[in-house]
Amino acid sequence: MGIDTYHGRAHFENQNTVIVGEEKLRGKYIFLATGAKPRNLNISGEEDRTQVRS
Repeated sequence: MGIDTYHGRAHFENQNTVIVGEEKLRGKYIFLATGAKPRNLNISGEEDRTQVRS
């Protein structure tokens, strides 16, 4: 368990599936972070997150 990050355009296929680029992701819970700056979440796997700067 942890955090996986994906970057790109995303849309929901249904209530348990989100498509990011060409990847289809399924899960019971889906968390979308769309802000410009990551926030500390205090959850397992947080130390593995990535930050993209443009």
